[in-house]
Amino acid sequence: MDLKIVIRRRGDELQRVLPLEEAFDGLMVSIGSDPMAALHLPGDGVAAEHAILLFENQLPLLINREAGTQLTAACT
Repeated sequence: MDLKIVIRRRGDELQRVLPLEEAFDGLMVSIGSDPMAALHLPGDGVAAEHAILLFENQLPLLINREAGTQLTAACT
């Protein structure tokens, strides 16, 4: 399954690099400030492993590791 993620955030230094759009072909995407994260988001307020996005039965499942993460999904 092809996955397109669009990240938006208000405020701080991430505002300079967002909105960010990335495409993935796996069923799991790690999101965080760790350089090894599949979706690397540097900056204050982003944990090393902020969230994990999984797809089960073609539906998104967000495992939230830090406060302030929301998921709005459109599956096509």
